[in-house]
Amino acid sequence: MEHPEVTEICIVCNRPTHLVCNFCVRTCYCSQECQQIDLPIHELFCTDFAYFQDTKLPERPRRSIRAILFPVDQERPIPIWLPCRQIGLDAENTDARGRRPIVERLLPPRFTIKRDFIRNDLVLARELSDTICLCYCDFNNDWGLDTNKSIEKITATGPGQYFKWEGTVIAYGKRGLGLGPSRLRDLDTDDFRHIADYFLSCGFNLALPETPCSLPNIKAVRINCMGDKMRNRPQFEQIELPANDPIFTAHDTSNILDRIDIPVFTQRCAPDPRWEEYLNSYANPHARFLHLHCNPENEDWCKAARRWTEKPGSVIIVRQDKKPLSLFHAEALCRYCYEVSVFMEEAPWLCRGGDHITRAFAASMICRPLFTIFRNKLIREKLEKHEDVDDMTCPYGD
Repeated sequence: MEHPEVTEICIVCNRPTHLVCNFCVRTCYCSQECQQIDLPIHELFCTDFAYFQDTKLPERPRRSIRAILFPVDQERPIPIWLPCRQIGLDAENTDARGRRPIVERLLPPRFTIKRDFIRNDLVLARELSDTICLCYCDFNNDWGLDTNKSIEKITATGPGQYFKWEGTVIAYGKRGLGLGPSRLRDLDTDDFRHIADYFLSCGFNLALPETPCSLPNIKAVRINCMGDKMRNRPQFEQIELPANDPIFTAHDTSNILDRIDIPVFTQRCAPDPRWEEYLNSYANPHARFLHLHCNPENEDWCKAARRWTEKPGSVIIVRQDKKPLSLFHAEALCRYCYEVSVFMEEAPWLCRGGDHITRAFAASMICRPLFTIFRNKLIREKLEKHEDVDDMTCPYGD
């Protein structure tokens, strides 16, 4: 268990602070005016956090972290002690680098677990010092989930129509902003405010504060559908996104690319009015292959959500770590997803030796080393055909 440190930046306006909440003794403000602005959201969590911090001690402090549970059937989020499993290191080692939060116990077993990583607060136009991870079920499928009431209570504090979250959501913290293994940390009321801003950023018809973004643009790739290609746009098109683009708050992810350690955000593009009436114009096989589910224990194995199979249209893909994504890397990722889909569809059929190809075995073949082999082979093939390769650097490099 970690003891929170009081920050010196106002949680509402980024100015130096002069007062702190007397109840949770954690969240700081520059003035009483900012404290009143924050009150509708802060009061949803402050009391429970203060009581939890003073009275609720974990049974195994070295194997638990303080997380935030957003229950589907309650109107207030709940602080919890989230148990962790020791992985990779000796069980006696208390370094959090060897622990993994066990979120599966709090989420329905039949759904794919998705994760969003919060590294920026778009409402405050501030880069966070640490990462907040949101875990939730993939609710874009054929099964229904109830709307999350605790998140609705948060979005009700702001104007506009917001993204509808379904099912239970769990948040936990990681040190730093990297994508690799890092120390876990306890969440507090400041983190809750950043999570609330994340929910308030996932809105429709919502005007965020017009704060200019000082961060450089991010290189991304647009994968064009049949309709856009008929308008003479290339299959893979290099684009640049601002660092606070909505794709970093409202997006999909790729299970396959998560497994090969190149996590990405994806987002559908609005259809061109010149072809939007023609169903075939939305065809984009790459979009479907990118979004195939590859959890061998789930019923949606080798399936994609309906919106990625019926009318996907063009899609934007950008790396979660905001590193540049080149045209060749995007093509390699898409072609790898297709190759993997062929292998996934074979499970659980018999192979030549009479053995079954199990889902678990097929999933184990989706990994970083095999993608590296595939990418190197693709480079050789293109060079032999005298085709351009715009980026031969390793996608895992700095």
